[in-house]
Amino acid sequence: MINAIAFKFQTGTQWVHLPGKYGNWRGVYNRLRMWAVDDTWERVFTALVAQADADGDLNWAVSVDSTIVRAHQHAAVASVPPEWLEMVLRWRKLSTNESSTVRTKFPLLLVAGRWAAERHPEATSPQAWTRDIAAEYIADTVNAVRGQWAGHNRNRTGWGEPLSASGKAGRVDSIRSFFCDLIEWEWITPRFDPRRVLALPLSVRAGRDPDPRIIDDAAWAKLMAAGLTLASDDLSAYGTPRAKVAGWHANYYPIEMIRALVGVWLFGGLRMDEIRRLELECVR
Repeated sequence: MINAIAFKFQTGTQWVHLPGKYGNWRGVYNRLRMWAVDDTWERVFTALVAQADADGDLNWAVSVDSTIVRAHQHAAVASVPPEWLEMVLRWRKLSTNESSTVRTKFPLLLVAGRWAAERHPEATSPQAWTRDIAAEYIADTVNAVRGQWAGHNRNRTGWGEPLSASGKAGRVDSIRSFFCDLIEWEWITPRFDPRRVLALPLSVRAGRDPDPRIIDDAAWAKLMAAGLTLASDDLSAYGTPRAKVAGWHANYYPIEMIRALVGVWLFGGLRMDEIRRLELECVR
């Protein structure tokens, strides 16, 4: 089975053209997918990295289908300081997060290790990080560009462009949870509070929200005019059927309150959390 998988990715042949000596191609493909779903490849990767690190041999590369796991040890991991890599691998093995969350955070934690090696060679282990170093990492992350400290990555689309707000948040959230775990597990002696020092800056948090929706000026003007000129007669009357037949017309809520709510609703359509942005007593 392993030989069949290795042959497929070494030659680049299509699954249907897999040589008959390896058996039915569907069986090989299904086994490959099953090992991907149950994290077999992830466990293999972790074991190989640990063994290579212990032997001091990091000059190898393993490549499996990109939809499963891609392990370029020499390019992606060898650039990470050994002390940092050891702690990250240990964290990944014992983390209680979902496997998908661990897979997402792992490369982002390697980014922090490469950053430390470049900016602070004297602090390439989590224990050596101080409050000032942590704050500097947050500042550099806010100003980072795509591909910076990313190590080996074949997909270089957009490299050099400013890192998106979501990308910045991912790096900050990963390093904060990493240090929180290390401190909680008593692997390191706390030198700062990661929940405060490694918090996501408000400017980045605000940038994660969707951009204001572009609404045609004419359509927006009509909507605002309709909302601001809303009258009692435009609303369904409140009362019994006999009262309505008699011409009695009244609204359950004051028309001023309804106009205010309509205005809030109209502006709330511009952004997902526009209503939350409004200050207390904004409507008087």
